[in-house]
Amino acid sequence: MLDRDTVIRDPHDVVVTREEGRTKRRTIDPRLSVEMQDEGAALTLFFDRDTAYTGEARLLEVRLTPTAGGTFEPWNLMPDLSLRLTYARARLAWEHHNAAAALRALRQISSTRRGLSDAFLRIVAQLHESLVAEGEPYPVKALAKTQQVDKSTASRWVTAARARGLLGKEHA
Repeated sequence: MLDRDTVIRDPHDVVVTREEGRTKRRTIDPRLSVEMQDEGAALTLFFDRDTAYTGEARLLEVRLTPTAGGTFEPWNLMPDLSLRLTYARARLAWEHHNAAAALRALRQISSTRRGLSDAFLRIVAQLHESLVAEGEPYPVKALAKTQQVDKSTASRWVTAARARGLLGKEHA
């Protein structure tokens, strides 16, 4: 479930042709989709376009397709389907520059018993760097306030992002 293996299509299926020097687009499937490649399969989640970028996108369909060069064992993807759904919703929110909704969605994945995901910490690092770039004298405190968590939680996030190399030491 890596970022490089995630593809967002909006709309899911469109045909583009050139006729008489003009580009024509014909939409086959107007739904928005997020496709993740893993375990010898492509997992495609289809979402309602009206709620797609809110972090709480309404799921319309789940599709599993075998990929080349792997053993198609879809049952390996099923135990983590709810996590993949949460991840897809977070990615959609992030793509639409809705960092708060993305963090809310990723918090469900990054509970303390599972550890903090790289995707979650990458967003934390980017928010922290943005606050520093804007001249915020207390970026951890500001991060805590904007995400409605206590300062120690925000500090733990920033420390974890630094530990994974997602945030440099120069951003105190």
